[in-house]
Amino acid sequence: PGVVKPLTADLAALETFARNVPAPGYRSTHFLSALHLADQILQSAHYQDKTVVLVSDYQHHAAPAPGSAWKLSPTIRFKTISVGDKQAHNLTITEVRTTELSTQGQETHLIVGRIKSFGSDPISEARIVLRIDGSEVTSRVLDLGDKSEIVVEFPVAVNQVGLHRGTLSVAGDRFEPDNTRYFTIRVEPPMRILCISGASGSGLGDNAYWFRSALAQQDTGRFQVDVVDPQGLVPQALASYSVVVLMNVGNLAAEQMNALQSYVKGGGGLMLAPADRAGVAAFNRDYQDLTPALLQRKHVFSEGTALAITEVQRHNSIVHSMDNGESTDFSAARFHGYWSTEPVADSEVILRFENGAAALVAKSSGNGRVLFFASSLDPEWNNFPRQVTYLPLLHEAMRYLAGSQAQKTSYRVGEYVPLSIAPGGAARVISPKGEEALLRNTLAGPAFYQATDEPGFYETRSGKWLRSFTVNASAQESDLTAIAMDDVRERMSHSEIQQVASVVEQISPLKVQLEKSQQSWWWILLLILMLGIFEIFLANRTYR
Repeated sequence: PGVVKPLTADLAALETFARNVPAPGYRSTHFLSALHLADQILQSAHYQDKTVVLVSDYQHHAAPAPGSAWKLSPTIRFKTISVGDKQAHNLTITEVRTTELSTQGQETHLIVGRIKSFGSDPISEARIVLRIDGSEVTSRVLDLGDKSEIVVEFPVAVNQVGLHRGTLSVAGDRFEPDNTRYFTIRVEPPMRILCISGASGSGLGDNAYWFRSALAQQDTGRFQVDVVDPQGLVPQALASYSVVVLMNVGNLAAEQMNALQSYVKGGGGLMLAPADRAGVAAFNRDYQDLTPALLQRKHVFSEGTALAITEVQRHNSIVHSMDNGESTDFSAARFHGYWSTEPVADSEVILRFENGAAALVAKSSGNGRVLFFASSLDPEWNNFPRQVTYLPLLHEAMRYLAGSQAQKTSYRVGEYVPLSIAPGGAARVISPKGEEALLRNTLAGPAFYQATDEPGFYETRSGKWLRSFTVNASAQESDLTAIAMDDVRERMSHSEIQQVASVVEQISPLKVQLEKSQQSWWWILLLILMLGIFEIFLANRTYR
């Protein structure tokens, strides 16, 4: 908080100011910071009677915790004025989540909303309305009964590529400021992946069959996979792909390697699965600036001997994005061939075999990302493609390499929004009210947009790209339950005895100082009287 009106004794000016106070905003309410500022202002004021008057509806979450050590100064009185209803009820949407469906049905997304009833008077029935791009998609009447919270799901079809704006609203609730929750759905175009597949040592036909099938298994159009042999790698074509995958590839031509390095440094994604076609010296020489792990030795076990993946870095974004349960249990896969490696500096081992050897390693290279898989992506060295974890791992690995994993698009009122702006560039942010703000690139890192004061859709434009994010009020603000006035006074101010003692303590030095001043004046008056008598005496002598 800040000072909105300087301290003054002009009551007429204060009355005019109070009549023209701006409408309340959507930021969270906190008494402590405002009272702390008022205390500082009054400490410097030259008045004996000092009172802070707090006018509020006294939402319980706005008050400081019962154990708060800070209180108003003992010399300051505290007065409370409540403007809230004793009996309050409010229905609001506290959360909206969107999930992309993987089924082959007509619905493509699932909208999940959480509706909560706050206050002392429960609301038994409500109508929920879902809108996408301004049009009503569906609505539902909910019977809350005696429940205070309910979760509702809406499967919808959103197929058009681009960014879609959605709202979930409570219809009929009389407190309207928190009746709508804003969200976005982004439908991405198919991710283009170039798979460069070499011939395996076993002479199997299509080595990329399992890889291509895993990415195209569900008819969702998420991935578009093109497969070529190493001779078909055209350097000029790399820029049109989000990810390049090298499977069972030996040596590449110098021109191809240079193009691959430039592609990754410029922001492309690369997955390396050398399998049996790689040579230790050539691989470590050609890929030393790209690979997350250097080759040491090739291990191919005889029949009946195999390793399992038993160590998983669950905090890694690839694993974290996979479903819980069976899909992150890699122990069913058996690997009878793999490369022992030495992970390079700044790399991250995501999966390990049971003997401690790295199975999947990640690293950033320039503006791009690289993954190294120590076995094969086809059944030549393992049965991994036949396991349930193969498909979700490849899906999340491709998203990770393309840098298209879920990015934050929803913020709370008052939260800063980071914007990555190209060097020398700028971005315009347009608020729900149409107000524009211009942000420029900073060498220190991302620029931050701070004026998130209004719930709704915000639009960001920079060059040719367009981005949208949403801002919603804190669900905590929808809880109108009030705290008792006595509790507020007890937490914020000292007792009357302490206040009186403090006032007495403050007055005592003034009294002593006043008495000293009075004694000094007696002596001064006596001196003046004596000087007057002496002057009369002197005048009489002179006259004679």
